[in-house]
Amino acid sequence: MPRTVENETELYTVEWDDDLDAVLFTWEEFASGERFREGANDLLECFQDRDSSKMLVDTSGIRGHREEDTQ
Repeated sequence: MPRTVENETELYTVEWDDDLDAVLFTWEEFASGERFREGANDLLECFQDRDSSKMLVDTSGIRGHREEDTQ
């Protein structure tokens, strides 16, 4: 599946997948406030630039609580 990385940071990755004709967005870690808005805006910009009607968002790497808090 041919992918093009549109933007990659330590917080998230935005890619375009030619086979799916979709934007792929992966959160690498939890974000809030301005950092969350930055990622969301990058996703929206790629979605609009590609004139896409599909996106996949992977949040599997996000943890809502610290490991010590879940203990």
